[in-house]
Amino acid sequence: RKEIAKIREDGDRRIRETNESLEIALAQASAATEECENETRKRKSVEHLLQQTNHEHQVEKQDLLHHHDQEVAQLHTLYDEERVGMLQTLQQQCTQLIEASRASVGRKGTR
Repeated sequence: RKEIAKIREDGDRRIRETNESLEIALAQASAATEECENETRKRKSVEHLLQQTNHEHQVEKQDLLHHHDQEVAQLHTLYDEERVGMLQTLQQQCTQLIEASRASVGRKGTR
């Protein structure tokens, strides 16, 4: 009888130890699962932020390119206007010099 009681006590003790070990293992597995889920949420949040930042960067880049193109077009227009103005002024000055020269030659020839 003592042997049977001892065997039962050992069996009960081993079952308690096994149950405690299982509870510990389940708690660790649960904690690991929760940590994994938290890390997954963080990763997805960072990925979303990265996509949003990339999109904003592309939009800003397109805006800057558009602004640059407008500035270049304005500079080309200004350059063309100034060039035309200078050529017109030069042409007027040449015409005035030619007319003055003709008038001068004409006055010398009539004397």
